[in-house]
Amino acid sequence: MKSKKIGMQALKIAIGSSLAIYIANLFGLKYSLAAGSVALLTMVTTKWKTVKLSVARVVTFIISVLMALIIFSAVESEWMAYGIYVFFVVIIAEMLGWGATISVNALIGMHFLEVKDFEFDFIANEFMLVLIGITMALVLNLFYDYGSQRKALVENMRYTEERLQMILGEISAYLARKCREMYGMISVRWKKRFRALSRMPMNIRIIRFTHIRDTISIILKCV
Repeated sequence: MKSKKIGMQALKIAIGSSLAIYIANLFGLKYSLAAGSVALLTMVTTKWKTVKLSVARVVTFIISVLMALIIFSAVESEWMAYGIYVFFVVIIAEMLGWGATISVNALIGMHFLEVKDFEFDFIANEFMLVLIGITMALVLNLFYDYGSQRKALVENMRYTEERLQMILGEISAYLARKCREMYGMISVRWKKRFRALSRMPMNIRIIRFTHIRDTISIILKCV
């Protein structure tokens, strides 16, 4: 079952990445291989996580383009400019909780650094690469096999229920044992008191008996 799941996941990633590159080539986009990388890095375990990551990629793409425009225009040295760019990409992504977007935005930054073209056509080219990649990831994740996860969840729920029943049974037995022990201790104590009471003179016995009766009444009221 596990090998089947791994095989299906590998096939899905391979098909999605290949189709993303093929579609990017059909549109005549530059750096079409990047679309395959985006698709590969966006295919995570669940559909909902893939949707959230796709939204994060779009938002961080816009931020990355603005940073690339500012940094690459201001710093002449390519290695220094790219280092500063990646530094801010990592900080912003981690602050937003979108660390998974760093690799794609670093790749996009390389493209801008290489061509130093911030015209609308090239920005649209890079955006289309991201869009094609996340679209293929979303489409392919619709065919994700959740049957095995559902089965594992049911098995875990049954195991948890059985363990809970065992724990409750142990607690019940412990409380019952403690009640018997307490009842035994109280019985012994009161037997000793009644035995001692029987040896006393009648007038003192009546006073003690009245005191014991009042004590029992108070205890019962408290209970």
